[in-house]
Amino acid sequence: MEFLHNKGFLHRDIKPDNFMMGRDSTKSVVHLIDFGLAKRFRHPTTCRHISYRDGKKLTGTARYASISTHLGVEQSRRDDVEGLGYTLIYLAKGGLPWQGVKGANKLEKYSRIGEKKSATSIRALCEGLPPEFAAFMHYCLTLGFEDRPDYTSMRRCFRNRLAKLIPDDKFRFDWELLLPDSDSTQQGKNRGSSNGTGKAELDDNSPVRIAEGEKNQSCTNVARLSLGQDTAKGESCLNVRKIMQMEEAKDAPSPVARMIVANTPTAVNTGPRVVSFSGDTGKRIDRERG
Repeated sequence: MEFLHNKGFLHRDIKPDNFMMGRDSTKSVVHLIDFGLAKRFRHPTTCRHISYRDGKKLTGTARYASISTHLGVEQSRRDDVEGLGYTLIYLAKGGLPWQGVKGANKLEKYSRIGEKKSATSIRALCEGLPPEFAAFMHYCLTLGFEDRPDYTSMRRCFRNRLAKLIPDDKFRFDWELLLPDSDSTQQGKNRGSSNGTGKAELDDNSPVRIAEGEKNQSCTNVARLSLGQDTAKGESCLNVRKIMQMEEAKDAPSPVARMIVANTPTAVNTGPRVVSFSGDTGKRIDRERG
């Protein structure tokens, strides 16, 4: 996401379906795909940030959209980051409190989802998760329209927690264990197992492409695991959300506590700022850019 933002683009549809893992030499690399709703937020020549606007229609997926997006505010980097927070919580818990909300039509449904999202406290949303999740969400909701997120501190926060839970030399992604020929198997073992499963090879290990309308093709391809089908290529793709669906036993959202967490801006920021992230408290630290 930082790479995309540094190129001057917003994704505007952050959700589990749009993250895929690489293969072989890039098996630990997360690929961001589907730029159909992407938009420039900075002028390519002047580097001027887009202006604050409201009265916009919802763009993206309502389940993972930011609260500001539900309120009709022009999206910026903070909205991609907030959407990432909802995505991480969904993957960690298997659901979000506003799943299953109904409406007479799409507009009413989106409106009710936004109301439920705004009324759900961060404590209730992150119940049962490490405190870094709540700190991350607090940070997301304090970002201003033109603020540049502190990507490094956000990554460090989760990495420090992970290091306390699993030593580096013993770390394995869940999906690595699901692959028929993962690193956890003995080297030299036959690729073709007794049940006939195998995996398709993919040589394209290039980095994320940001060409308009182009999906990254260095995603994981698994020939005989029913984890989703790419109809254009006829190849199976290992999708993070589908892995979660395999693990989910049921969709049971946590109780919702009433607390408004929306922080709707009333005016455009007067100047750019660098916003630092504190993983322990989720506190925002503003400082002038040099």
